[in-house]
Amino acid sequence: MIITDDSKKAIRERTQEIHCHEITIEQRKKENNIRLNGYGTIKSQENGSMYVEFICLKSNIFLDPFATIPEDQTNPNEKLYLEALSIEGNTFKSSGFALNSPSGNIFGNGPKRHVFKIIHISTSSKSITTPAESKSILIEVFGNYDIPKNISNKTESTLGTVSHSRNQTKLKSQDIEFSIVQYKTYATISIHSNAGISWERMKDAKDALIFYIEFSTGLLALPYLEIVTDSSNQEFNIFSFDLSLAGIRIPQPISSAVSDGKSTLDDHHFRLLFCLHRLITNNKTWFMSIQAQWRRIWHSFLSKEFRVPMLTLSVGVEGIINDIFTPALSEEMTDSDFEEKKSQIIERISRISDIDDEHKKTISRHVGNWGNPTPKKILDHLVKNDVINSKHLKNWERVRHSSAHPRSSGASDITRPKDIHRTIFCLRLFYILVMNVVEYSGHQVIYLDDGSKINTIVEHKKII
Repeated sequence: MIITDDSKKAIRERTQEIHCHEITIEQRKKENNIRLNGYGTIKSQENGSMYVEFICLKSNIFLDPFATIPEDQTNPNEKLYLEALSIEGNTFKSSGFALNSPSGNIFGNGPKRHVFKIIHISTSSKSITTPAESKSILIEVFGNYDIPKNISNKTESTLGTVSHSRNQTKLKSQDIEFSIVQYKTYATISIHSNAGISWERMKDAKDALIFYIEFSTGLLALPYLEIVTDSSNQEFNIFSFDLSLAGIRIPQPISSAVSDGKSTLDDHHFRLLFCLHRLITNNKTWFMSIQAQWRRIWHSFLSKEFRVPMLTLSVGVEGIINDIFTPALSEEMTDSDFEEKKSQIIERISRISDIDDEHKKTISRHVGNWGNPTPKKILDHLVKNDVINSKHLKNWERVRHSSAHPRSSGASDITRPKDIHRTIFCLRLFYILVMNVVEYSGHQVIYLDDGSKINTIVEHKKII
């Protein structure tokens, strides 16, 4: 199967319908497998989600008409798999969904109609002729992402009118070419290499590029189509997405439109991609921590209750400190004299005869934790080394405390503007930590404690 421009448009506009004359749904456990056979249609909804209308003609076991299958979706042995053959002869696969109660006549002997949501479907075909070392990943994402452009492209309308538009960003890092082409309501992003690199490195580059788009714009990427190509095969993945999340932006750490008065500073923006790509290549654990914390923070801003982003941000700062800064700085911050005194105390505890062994172990563990770097101690260390300032530390403590101990709703309404300023200032602290981890030097948006912001160039200071 080859995804045509028309089929891409149907996926993008949520009008796709894949009619399948054969559908099999089954489990793959050793005993008591469920296997259903029938036909149906895979469709998209206006909100971006996908679902299957399935007519079950045959089942190997009796199904409780009021049950949801699987009963435990967290159990991998209960996982459901779908394989569908379309009328065009293409095989589609999906998994990890739940089969709900049938609609219509649930007690009759005839076919049963099930309608259920799916997260993704995939299919594949033989690749078009490409070099043996060539690999590429192309993804379409819904939304308009404000990334600086460095390439102009020619477009031709159906009436034959030719126009040029500066709508593409094209960059290269570590033998991998990155491209972002922005259209009115969607963007195509691609990763390509002819250097014979591994698929793991290609997928890392994809993750770095998607997070670069998200982090720099403050928008969540909403992918709905992925095409993975090598010299022998093309794999097509179609994803559900939530259209209601499109266009929701949180304050971003860098701007796409800055200059030094003489020329644009687009290279500063692009530098962030190179930093993220280097980080995921050299330390994927750190990258994943940053990515996960940012996405949690982004989703927290959807809440109508402003205490939610306050709490999530304060925890996000602590999460990056615990995941990255504490392990990296613990040896540097260790006081050898104090550690020696701790060892002496623990040794004395072990020689106390009238305390049982379990209690001595508990006391010794407690003493062993004395002086260990806490998030506050790490932030104090960053203040002393001019990575952050004391206002960042005090504000983080205040945000963490106020989100954990909310006031009455009336007081909250009165203080809401101040809470917003404090939260955005805490977001700036989060960004400082992230930029330090990725070793980024360049233009940044600086959110101040009074609610204002400035644009300036910040040089990286090595601390970890």
